[in-house]
Amino acid sequence: MGIEEIIRKVEEEAQDESRRIIGEAEKEAEGIIEDAREEVRSELEQRRTRLEREIKEAENVILSEGRRKAKRQVLKAKEELILKTVGELRKRIASVEGEVLERLLISLLEDVKTRMGEDMIVYPVREMDRGPLSKKMAVEGPLEGRKVLPAQLDLGRGRELLGGFFVISGDGKRAVDMTFDGILERDMEGIRSAVSDELFVEEEEG
Repeated sequence: MGIEEIIRKVEEEAQDESRRIIGEAEKEAEGIIEDAREEVRSELEQRRTRLEREIKEAENVILSEGRRKAKRQVLKAKEELILKTVGELRKRIASVEGEVLERLLISLLEDVKTRMGEDMIVYPVREMDRGPLSKKMAVEGPLEGRKVLPAQLDLGRGRELLGGFFVISGDGKRAVDMTFDGILERDMEGIRSAVSDELFVEEEEG
């Protein structure tokens, strides 16, 4: 075998080895690329899942806050309507007169008599309250227009007195507020509850 043939044989073997190595490298590269693609797909899927979860959580937070704000607005509107209704109730009570006023005042007077006795002192709020009360017992002059209230009636100072009367026991140690304003204040929770039930009963049933 001549030198040229040996050289050619070596070159052929070298080329065959080179092709083999390149082929194996290409297969390995394809495997690496496929693994990388799979890793990318997996990472993208995980990120998509996290993003969907974060979006859902954000939606829940936003909706929850929206519901809270809406509830606060509804409660505020209801409270304003209740206050307006109670204000109208106060006006109507203050405007009661004639036989209705007389029956109301006498009923209150008889009730307080059972607790305070006959020797109590009665202070009507208005002149129109004084008339009906004086039919049952001697009463003091009305409080409306007075710049100074009797010392025992400090509980009425600074208040808007709608009508009715105050009572002081004969020994001056006890005072009872039978004014319309005082009666409303004492039963305000019950009144608010009744107004709320009347105004919003249909909404709750629906």
